[in-house]
Amino acid sequence: MKKYDVIVVGSGAGGATAAWVLATRGASVLLLEAGRMLIPAKDFKTHTWPWELPFRGEGKPGAYDGLWKINEYTDQLYTNPRQEKYRSDPEFHWTRLRAVGGRTNTWGRACFRHGSLDFKTKSMQGFGEDWPISYDDLAPWYDKAERLTGVCGEAANYFNMPDGIYAGPAHKPRCTELFLQSRAAKIGVPVLPERTAVLSVAYDGRPACYYCGACGNGCDVRRVSAASTSSSPSCAVCPISSCAPTPSRTRSSPTRTDSRAGSRSSMLSPGSITKPSRARSCWPPVRSSLAASC
Repeated sequence: MKKYDVIVVGSGAGGATAAWVLATRGASVLLLEAGRMLIPAKDFKTHTWPWELPFRGEGKPGAYDGLWKINEYTDQLYTNPRQEKYRSDPEFHWTRLRAVGGRTNTWGRACFRHGSLDFKTKSMQGFGEDWPISYDDLAPWYDKAERLTGVCGEAANYFNMPDGIYAGPAHKPRCTELFLQSRAAKIGVPVLPERTAVLSVAYDGRPACYYCGACGNGCDVRRVSAASTSSSPSCAVCPISSCAPTPSRTRSSPTRTDSRAGSRSSMLSPGSITKPSRARSCWPPVRSSLAASC
C-alpha cells in the first residue's frame, strides 16, 4: 500500500489550498472528499431560466424555507441540514456541499482584506481582544492568495480597507449602484467597488465573466474562483486538477484518526459511503490535515 506524506480530508477552501501548496512543494499528498467530482456543464444550472424549472427556481414549497443558499438551482449540490443533521452537542445547523471544491463552488466571491482595526480591536477600539498577529504580518499572504485566486478590484486608499493585488479592474457599477454612489457623495459617504474573485478580464487561462447568471448557483463557464471548475495552475482557491500526481479520492470520508506515534489514520475506502458494506482502508500518513465539516 502506498504511503503518503500527508492526507488532507476535505477539498473545500481549506483542504484544497493545503493540498495544492503541499503538492507543489513536492509532498506526496492524498486528498479525500466525501462528495463527488462535479461536472460544471451538467451539475450547474447557470443558463437555466426560472420558468424552465418546475418551481421557478425556488424549489418545492416548504422544502427549503429559511435554508441558506439552497434552492432549485442548488439542491442537487447541498445536503439538507434538516434531513442530514450536523452531529454535535448542542446541535449545530450547518449547510454542507459535499462535492470536490466544497462551497467554493457557490461562494459569493467577495474578497476584502481585513484592516488594522479588525486585527487590534481592543487596543485600537476598546472592545474584544487583539489578534496575536497584525495586518502587516498577514499582508504578504493576502498577496499570495489574491494572485492565486484572481481578484478584480481597484485601489481606493481607504482607511481599514487595504488595497490588494488585482488581476483586473473592478466590474462596472450597475444603475442602482451609480444612483447610490451619487446620493451618498452628497453626504460625504464613499461607495467603493467590490473586490471580487470574478474575472473582469481574462486571467491565467480563464476568460472574463460575461454576467450570465448568479455566482451563488455555481459557474459553468469558469469565470469565477472555485476549486472544482478550473484547470489553470493558479485558479480558484485551489486548482485540484493541477495537483497531479496528487490523487483525489471522492466519496471517501474518515471514520477515525489516530494521533499516537506510529499509528495509522483509518479511512473509508473510495466509494464506500454509498455502499452498505462500508469497506475500509488504512493509510499511514506522516501528517493528517482535517479540513472538512464531515
